[in-house]
Amino acid sequence: MADRLVYRPFGAFRFFLAFLVLLKHFCADVAPEAVAALTKPFAFGYVAVLAFFVMSGFVITEAVYHFYRQRPVGFIENRLLRIVPHYLLALCAMIAVCSIFYATGSLRITRSADFAGGHAFDAQNLLANLFGFVPLTNQMMDFDFIGIAWAIRVEMMFYLFFAVALWLERYSGRVFDRRTLSGVLCLIAAILCPLWFLSMAGRLPAMISLAPYFVFGSALYFLIRSRSRGAILMSFVAFAAVSAQFVVYSIHARPPGTESGAWLEFTLLVALVALIIWLAESTTTRFRTMDEALGRITYPLYVFHPVVEVLTLSLVPGYSYGAFVGGIAVSVAVSCLLQAAIDPTVDRIRDAVRGRRAEAVAEPEAREDVGAQGPVRPSYG
Repeated sequence: MADRLVYRPFGAFRFFLAFLVLLKHFCADVAPEAVAALTKPFAFGYVAVLAFFVMSGFVITEAVYHFYRQRPVGFIENRLLRIVPHYLLALCAMIAVCSIFYATGSLRITRSADFAGGHAFDAQNLLANLFGFVPLTNQMMDFDFIGIAWAIRVEMMFYLFFAVALWLERYSGRVFDRRTLSGVLCLIAAILCPLWFLSMAGRLPAMISLAPYFVFGSALYFLIRSRSRGAILMSFVAFAAVSAQFVVYSIHARPPGTESGAWLEFTLLVALVALIIWLAESTTTRFRTMDEALGRITYPLYVFHPVVEVLTLSLVPGYSYGAFVGGIAVSVAVSCLLQAAIDPTVDRIRDAVRGRRAEAVAEPEAREDVGAQGPVRPSYG
C-alpha cells in the first residue's frame, strides 16, 4: 500500500459508539422502569468505549506517523486542544446545573445514586474536576461531575505513552519509519507488561489494565499497512491481553443481576473490532460528507450528554418515554451546536500546531481527525 494518509470512513462508526454510550445512560436513568430493567444486564455503553480505545490506537498511530514524528510536545498540544475545550464547557455547564437544582432541592443525578452534597462544590473538588481529563485526578475528587471523563483520562494515559515514543525518537535523532515506530511501540508495550499484570492484580490503578486495547489498535495499523510478522505477533499478544482484561473485569467482576449479558457483550466487542478492521481497509468514499459530519459531533455528544441527562432528570418528575426520547434528541442537537460554535476556531489552532493542514498530505483529501476525534472518545469516549 502506498505510504500516504488515506480517508478512512470512521466518522459514522464513532458516532454510533458514542450513541451507544448515551443510549445506555438514558436507558438506565431516564427511561421507564421496564426499559431500565430490560437493558440492565447489558453494559453495551462500556463495550462501545472499549471498542473506541481500539480505534483510537489505530488512528492515533497513523496520525503520529504522518504528522508528529520527533514532535512529542506538538502531539500533546494538539490532543489537549481537541479534548479540553469541550470538556471544560461541559464541566461548567454541569456545575451550573447541579448548583441550581441542588439549591432548589430537585437535583437528580441518576436513578439510584445520591448527590455528594455540599462537598462537591468545595474548592479542592472543583479544582480536581477542572483537571479531570488528566490521569489519576479522579483520586483527588469527592465527586466527579463528568463521570464519563474516566475514559478521557484513559485516553490521556495512552497519549502520554505515545509522547514517550516520540521523545525517544527525538532523543535518538532518528526519524521513524513504520518499522522503527513499530519497534519502539513494541518496546513500550513490553515495558507496560509488568505494569499491566500489577494492575490486573489490583496493585496499580485499573486504568492501566486497559492499555492493551490501544496497543491492539496500534498493532492493527501496522498489520494492515505491512502484514509483517512482528505486527501479527503484536496483534495476537495484545488481543490475548484484551480478552483477559475483559473476562476479569466484565465477566467475573459483574454487578449482581447482570450476569446474563457477559458473553453477549464480548461478542459485541469482537464484532465492533471486526468492523473497525473492515472500515480501516475500506476505500469507499460514498456518503463521505455525512460520515465526516457525524464524526465531528461525536466528542461533543459524548462529553455533553451527561449534562442533558441530569437536566432532564431534575426537570421532569418520574420516568417517561417522552423525557427519554426528548433528552436524546436534545443531546444530539446540543452537540451539533457546540461543534459548529467551537471546533472551527480550535481546528485552525490545531492546524497551526500541526504545522500543516491534514488535507495537504491526504489522498484522497482526509483530515487527521476522521477517526481520531475524541473518546471518546473513547474517548473518550
